[in-house]
Amino acid sequence: MEIIVAFIACLVPSIIVYLLLKKARKDQPDYANCCKKALFGGFLSVIGVILSALILNVIGSQIRPLHDNAIPWDIFKAFVVFALTEEFWKYYFFRRTLKKNAYAYSWYDVTALMTIVGLGFGIIESIFYAFSMSPIEATIRGVTLGHGVYGFIMGYFFGKYVYTGKKRYHVIALLVPYLLHALYDFSLSGINETYEFFVFSAVLLAIFDVVIVIRMIFFFVRKRNQERYMTPLGISEASAEQTVL
Repeated sequence: MEIIVAFIACLVPSIIVYLLLKKARKDQPDYANCCKKALFGGFLSVIGVILSALILNVIGSQIRPLHDNAIPWDIFKAFVVFALTEEFWKYYFFRRTLKKNAYAYSWYDVTALMTIVGLGFGIIESIFYAFSMSPIEATIRGVTLGHGVYGFIMGYFFGKYVYTGKKRYHVIALLVPYLLHALYDFSLSGINETYEFFVFSAVLLAIFDVVIVIRMIFFFVRKRNQERYMTPLGISEASAEQTVL
């Protein structure tokens, strides 16, 4: 019974947010189809992450000073094996979604689509985690929408980058979600048994996620009535390729 409750608690918030985002642009018939493809891209990103993580784990295990010391190994896993691979593949499938669909993307749209890619990855990941978590842990994971939050931040600043043409926002779009993700994973590793600060930092980052979820809700409800967020950004297959780092 607990496994079923944990499973539902992990998945339901992400599914609800996805369905709401999918219905957000009824004025654009092609938007819902882009949302479906973004969700599927999030699912597919899991494959890239698994393969990349396996390779990096093998490489890391051959570096004796790294593998034989707990803290360096935890740093490697958190910042490279997990956060780097996950954020890279989610970003890759987000950009692939933009390039493969003929649609007049707005700042609002790219934010929504990257959020959905994150939700898709988080849904698959939660399926595995649900069987090893208590209902309380699963509920916390569900309501904090970790990968959805990282996707929202990445999509928002990517949209701002294309809207303003300022490259620093592209850097922010890639760097901030990665660092938040890596620090959170590291805070949950064995380091928290030695340094209590990291227990505190994990809690703070979870609270931060909830704050961003609230901010995300306000964004998607309010900004669809503001011209700057709904104006087409001019992203097409050709222009999307030109803006790749």
